Amino acid sequence: MADTNPSPVDKVFRENLQRLRDERNLTQQDVAVQMRTRGHGWHQPTVYKVETGLRRVFLAEALALAEILRVDLDTLLGARVVEAV
Repeated sequence: MADTNPSPVDKVFRENLQRLRDERNLTQQDVAVQMRTRGHGWHQPTVYKVETGLRRVFLAEALALAEILRVDLDTLLGARVVEAV
C-alpha cells in the first residue's frame, strides 16, 4: 500500500532516486543487482516499490543507494528539505 501522506523528505528521496538512476542510465534491475552485491535482498520490483512509495527504505539501504548512485546521502535526501524539517 502506498504511503498516502509521505513526509517531504520521503517524497524528495523517491524523486531523487529515480532522477539520479535515470541520469546514470541505470535500470531498476541494475540498481537491484547492485543492492544485492551489498547484502540487501533487493529485486527489480523492490526498486519500483521504493520509487512509487509502496515501500520505505531503511537507513543502511539509503546509504547503499547513495553509494550506487555515487552521491552523498544529503544529495539523495535533498539537503534543502532536510534543513527545512
